Amino acid sequence: MYDYEKKLKLHQDQCIYLYYSSHLFFISSGYAFLRKRYDLFCISTSILTTSLLRWGYMDNKKYTFIDRHWVKFVFFRFFYSLLLCCFQFKINTFQFCWLFGIMSTVVCLYTIEILLFVLTDSKITIALHMLVHFYTVIGFLLSCSLRHDFIPRFRSKPFKKLRHYFKHVYNKKYRRPVEKNRAMFHFLVL
Repeated sequence: MYDYEKKLKLHQDQCIYLYYSSHLFFISSGYAFLRKRYDLFCISTSILTTSLLRWGYMDNKKYTFIDRHWVKFVFFRFFYSLLLCCFQFKINTFQFCWLFGIMSTVVCLYTIEILLFVLTDSKITIALHMLVHFYTVIGFLLSCSLRHDFIPRFRSKPFKKLRHYFKHVYNKKYRRPVEKNRAMFHFLVL
């Protein structure tokens, strides 16, 4: 792992673009919030936070450790949830193939990126990781259309006040702009 970190330090001036591409997760967090998918909002915001910390403070090993392991945990949790949706007939074949294709694209891009980075000294790996961020955001956007709770305990008692507050804020202040935004992003729900 030492060689990996040493090579990453050599490309530190290009890694600022990874910090910029981490801001893409604002899109998935905002869309999940507009769709009232607070489970996906929390997951996307947590990935946004860990990614911003990891690429914003590259010298901090704790942020690197947290980001790597949290992203892996979320990926395997989504894969498990995708299989659950399939076995419970919550999604059709088209949705399954679409989401599985996006997940496999993320895995392939990440694997190619790591292999190129370790075996060669190519700067294209920064762009590949930016594509990983992009495809992950697309996966989050498409996951908002599923009728599945990605955090099953999110609907339990401690979150009732939080849901009530969000429902109150949504109904009172933001009703009209949200309806307009839903019309703009309706093609993403298909």
